[in-house]
Amino acid sequence: ILDLQTSDTTVTDGSVLGKINFTAPDEASGTDAILLGASIEAVAEDTFDSSTNATELVFKTGASAAATEKMKIASTGATTITTEGNEDTLVLKSNDADANAGPKLQFNRNSASPADDDFLGEIRFDGRDDAGQAVEYAKIAAKLQDASDGTEDIRLSLKSIVAGTERERVTIQPTEVVINEDSQDLDF
Repeated sequence: ILDLQTSDTTVTDGSVLGKINFTAPDEASGTDAILLGASIEAVAEDTFDSSTNATELVFKTGASAAATEKMKIASTGATTITTEGNEDTLVLKSNDADANAGPKLQFNRNSASPADDDFLGEIRFDGRDDAGQAVEYAKIAAKLQDASDGTEDIRLSLKSIVAGTERERVTIQPTEVVINEDSQDLDF
């Protein structure tokens, strides 16, 4: 057991509770070679008190400068991965040689009380417009139409922005596939 602990008696948002640094301070090349290469930090997300100890894990790596944040796991489990270029941000890789599917990506809404019309998950494509505003440009959404055992149904929809407004482009429903439900002037 390795315990990393702070001696801070008033832990506030941003306080580092513990940190592991990876460096090569004796590297003969100097300059970038001796900068912080990587780091793992436990950082307070809020002021600690008798009912709060929200902490995130921050992973930092360096390329040609001191290490900067590349991945963060929040106290809720929400995870953010950041890249500086256009490389693949996440790769799921399977080296299995059999004929089964792999790798796999699973979205699992593990509700204890599933109900009709619950959303099961979304894949969103966000970006910024030329005014610097955040925009959700497109999404694929799955919605549970019928949660009854033995008669389960789902609605899968593809939506995108058309002239600044979200429009439903393709919808797969239990009894039909609908294209252009919002009756936009679109060519096939």
